Formats: sequence, structure tokens, C-alpha cells
Amino acid sequence: MNTILSKGCLAGLIATLASILVDTLGNITFNINTTIDMLASLIFPNQELNLLKLFFGLVVHLTAGCLLGIFIALIFRQLKYEFPYSLGIIASLIFWIIHTMLIPNLAAGNVNLFRSEVEVIIDLVSHLLYGFVVMLYLDKNLGRDF
Repeated sequence: MNTILSKGCLAGLIATLASILVDTLGNITFNINTTIDMLASLIFPNQELNLLKLFFGLVVHLTAGCLLGIFIALIFRQLKYEFPYSLGIIASLIFWIIHTMLIPNLAAGNVNLFRSEVEVIIDLVSHLLYGFVVMLYLDKNLGRDF
């Protein structure tokens, strides 16, 4: 059990870093908000963001990635599904739907928050990458029988 928890957390952390890379590239290319920006805005509402506040957003994002990695590892160990990558993608789509609907609206305090198509697509790509990287790590380090 301890191996599942540590491997799930590490898989989630690595996948979150990959997701942050996609978010950052989207921010640089299209000047959109990243998940870290939104989380920092949620933690510090109506305040100007600085590096320390963005660091807190990063810590929350990495913590969520670790916990979701553990969740995926535990659930998929129980399912013993033959195609773990597809299940990783399905889980990441569920996380994306929750993330797209919940986090920005909490951060903005407005349930009718408009998000551009580019923001939504970059979020989708980063979440799909998250699910794929988590399952890639778990498959390579624990095998199909994890």
C-alpha cells in the first residue's frame, strides 16, 4: 500500500509539472491565465498577485496533483483494467470538466465567468497530458498489475 501511495503521489507531481509547462507555454504564447494564477486568486481574492502569492498557488496545484495521482493509482489498482492509459485520459477529462467549471468561477467569484476558447483548449491539453503522464509513470514503475 505504501508503494502505491508514494508512486501515485510522485506520478501526480511529475504529471502536474508537465501540465504546468503546457499552461506556461499557453500563458507566454496567448497571454492567458494559468491554473496557478487562478488558484492564487482563489487564495488571495481581490489582491494584486506577486511571486509569493503565485508560489502558494503553485503549492496548492502540486498538492492537488499529488492527491489526484494517489486517487488514480488506488482506483485503477482496484479496477485492474487492461488499458490503463485510456482510463488515465478518462480521469483527466473528468478533472478537466471539474477544473473548467469550478476553479475559475471560485477564483472570480462569478458563476458566469467567460473563458476564451484558447484557455479552455489549453486546459484540456494540459489535463489530458496529466492523465497520460500519471498512467505512463504508474505503468512503467508498478506494471499493469499495480
